[in-house]
Amino acid sequence: MAPQARAMERQAYSLDNFVPLDPTPVMLKNPDLDFFPTAEGFYDYKKDQYIYQYKDHLGNARVSFGRNSAGNLELVDVNDYYPFGMNHLKSGNAFFGAGSYKNYKYNGKELQETGMYDYGARFYMPDIGRWG
Repeated sequence: MAPQARAMERQAYSLDNFVPLDPTPVMLKNPDLDFFPTAEGFYDYKKDQYIYQYKDHLGNARVSFGRNSAGNLELVDVNDYYPFGMNHLKSGNAFFGAGSYKNYKYNGKELQETGMYDYGARFYMPDIGRWG
């Protein structure tokens, strides 16, 4: 077993002789880098392409685009916001899965699965315009 897998192995011990009760390893997410953020967008390692983001004066990611296989610009994501940050959903999804570069939207903050934006110390609920 690799040292990394051993360090992250789930273990449970009984009180007599410390014998592991459940030695099955936990399946962890692939530790490879998915994307790398930069000032103008993100580099997507899975698709091997740079995603540019057009941001407005408030830091909101309004349009994300990249180059397709033919070398032409292609829209990846378009966002329009209500005054308190909720996204106008014309088509598509608001949440693209955990750890996706497409989830950095309103004020440049990450949209969580719960529909709240992660501001570090607290979460913001754009549907009601309150902190949670």
